[in-house]
Amino acid sequence: MGYMELFKKYKADLDLPPETLLEHQAELDRQLGSLATCILRSHWNPTNKGYKSEAFLAIADATCQLAIICELFGLDFEDAIKLGREHLEEKLRESRKVYEETGEWY
Repeated sequence: MGYMELFKKYKADLDLPPETLLEHQAELDRQLGSLATCILRSHWNPTNKGYKSEAFLAIADATCQLAIICELFGLDFEDAIKLGREHLEEKLRESRKVYEETGEWY
C-alpha cells in the first residue's frame, strides 16, 4: 500500500481537502529541524545518547515524507534512493580526484 493510499484509508470518511505538496514540505521541514536538534545535542553532550531514538524517529518520519512527496510528483521513491547513492558516489570520485591533484578535500 502506498503512502497516499494510507491517507485515503484513514481520512476517507472525513470532510478534508486532499493533501498538498506544501503541507508535506512543511512536515518535512519540521522533521529535518528535529533531526538538526538531535545532531546539535549529540555535539553539545556526546556522552548522553538519549538523542539517538529521537534522531531515528525524525529520520523515519522524514523518509516517509520524502516517499509521499515522490508519490505526489509521480516519481518512484526507490529509484530516487538509487539515484541519490549513484550521485553521492560520483561526487566522492570527483572529490578524491581533486584531492589527489591539489591536496584539498571539498
